[in-house]
Formats: sequence, C-alpha cells, structure tokens
Amino acid sequence: MKICYWTNYPSRYQAAFFKALRGAGVDLRGVYFTVHDRYRRRLGWREARALEPWELRASCVRAVRREIPDFDDRIQVCTGFFGWAYWRLVLYCVAKKLAWCACTEGSRGGFFTWPLRVFFARLVNRYALGVFAIGSVACGQYAAWGVRRDKIAWHSHSTPVPERARVERSVTGEGVQCTFVFCGALTGRKAVKVLLRAFARVYAQVDGVALRMVGDGPLRGWCEAFARKRLVPTEGAGAARQAVVMVGAVAPEQVEEELAKGDVIVLPSRYDAWGMTLAEGAAMGLAMIGSDRTGAAADLIQEGENGYLVRAGDAEALAAAMLRYAERPEMAAEHGARARAAAERTFAAVRAREFARQLGDFCDHRPRR
Repeated sequence: MKICYWTNYPSRYQAAFFKALRGAGVDLRGVYFTVHDRYRRRLGWREARALEPWELRASCVRAVRREIPDFDDRIQVCTGFFGWAYWRLVLYCVAKKLAWCACTEGSRGGFFTWPLRVFFARLVNRYALGVFAIGSVACGQYAAWGVRRDKIAWHSHSTPVPERARVERSVTGEGVQCTFVFCGALTGRKAVKVLLRAFARVYAQVDGVALRMVGDGPLRGWCEAFARKRLVPTEGAGAARQAVVMVGAVAPEQVEEELAKGDVIVLPSRYDAWGMTLAEGAAMGLAMIGSDRTGAAADLIQEGENGYLVRAGDAEALAAAMLRYAERPEMAAEHGARARAAAERTFAAVRAREFARQLGDFCDHRPRR
C-alpha cells in the first residue's frame, strides 16, 4: 500500500504513528504543509528534529508532485478541514480521480459554515474512499453532515507509549496525598477558571491535595492571582507547600515527565475535538476526569471504573469528581491501572494496524469510475 499522508507540521505524536505505519509495511511519504503557529509555540512546541528522507515540507500539490514521481499512484490522506492547502489537495484528487480519504477531528462549526460541511459530505460520499474520524464524537458529527455511515471509520490520534512509570506518590510537596494535573493552554476554551474554582472547593475540604498546571496562555495571570488569593496554605505541617504549582509551558517531549508527577489527569474543556493530554495521562496510569465535550473523554472514560465524566462548565460537578479521589487516593491508583488499559487502543502500533486494515477495506469497496 502506497500512501501520501498530508498533515500540518511534525510532532512526536504523528512521528510515532508514521513509524508504526512504515513498520507495518506501508510505503509512506509524509508531507507537512504549514509550521507551528503562535498558539503552539507558546505551549512549548518546537521543530527540533530533521526530517526523514521520506518526509518533505511543501504547501501545494505542484511542489509535492515534483518531489514524489509516483504521487498520482498513491492514496492521498488529507488531514484537517480548514485551509487552502487542504482544499486544493481535495479538489485536485477529485479532478484527477485519485484515490483519497479524509482523516480529521470533529468540528463544531456554526451556521455560516454549514454549507461547507454539507459540501464536504457530498465530496466524501461521491469521490473519497472514506473518512477517518478522530473519536466517536467526530463520527457522529460527520454522519450529521451527511457522510454515509459505511464511509466513516473510528480513529484516534496516536498516544506515545510511555517511557517512564508514574511515581507511586506525588512529588509536589510534603504531605501531598493526591495530585491533579492539568496540561494544556490556559484559555477559556480549556475551562481553567472552572478548574481552579472546583479545586478551591476540594482544597477547602481535604488536606493533602495539589494541582499542577502545565501550560501557558492568556489566563495565566488570572490563574496565578486566583491561587494567591483563594488557595493560601493554612498553618501547620503542610503550610510550606503550594496548593497550585504553575509549571508553565513545556516541550511535548517533557509532558510525560510532568504527568508522571500526578495521580489524576483533569481536562475540563468547554470543547476539545480530541484532547491529547487526557489520553497521555491515561497511558501513564493516571485516573481521568474529563468534560462531556472532550472527544477523548467520551471514548476512554468508563464512569466510576477509570475516571469520571463531568458536564462542561460545571464547577460543582468537577469538584465532586475531584473530591472522590482526594478523599480516597488509593482509588486513583486503581482507576489509573484501568485507564492505562483503555488508552492502549490509541497506541501508535495499534492505530497503524487498524488504519491500514480499514484503508484496505475502503479500497476494496471503492466504486469503479
């Protein structure tokens, strides 16, 4: 199977998936059509590695065809949904009758973009092999746009297999029994205000809890001010410890090190098409708390077994879920072991095998034109 896989920019997550695809015998060429934007750079993303011989960077089909002589003979995997590079590729495939498929996250969109989504669904139904939807939420969204169910395959972003084990007891400070970890942009969409207000309720009721916030963003100043005002250490044995540790932005390669210091991964986003750090935390053996508007939460959390699903924006419900772990730290370890098992379906080797198998099925059912 020969594939040309288009994606935005190099990342450790994509690299693991690409390596697994090639290990599964797929003749793969990777194409990156943009660079890290300001948002990603602020979160610590960098392009540190050199590209492999089978990878290239190009923003248009013409440039890629010059570099890949058998371009038109390859299955074109189109990722993303918005952007000129994406749509130029899709329209080229349609015009030249090339084999292609989409591989994208879900998209909430709005009234004004609905015609584009309907147009996309018609293109997939008539011309594409199919669409790999990132998560079950995305599967439902594509079906709602009009994509035929037999053209939709469940997929996920690849979670790197952890290289280290989670520490048995959090290392935030003396007396800490349960550490919650948030990893992501400090923005309203990630609901960091909701998270801190929920944690303040837990902190007021239970000793020995801490929150580590990994990331940066426009609400960092608000988070720091809230922590200074509302989460002041009480007198006593734990007075020296910080209730909230603002770690700041770290490179993706360092996320695992930060997650290893926690017991529970929390992602209370108002919307996350997938939510990579929830899957990473689960892979590390952390119990999960995620919002009902986070794609990974819908697919990975088994309520009361490996984590808890809470309503987005509901600080009271989030506090109640966090309180369960704060009062019973041993339950976090039990749920974490089950979370690890749930996350295994997102590991790169598993996803690569399933992707290649499903793509083969799509090809077998491709209509003759």
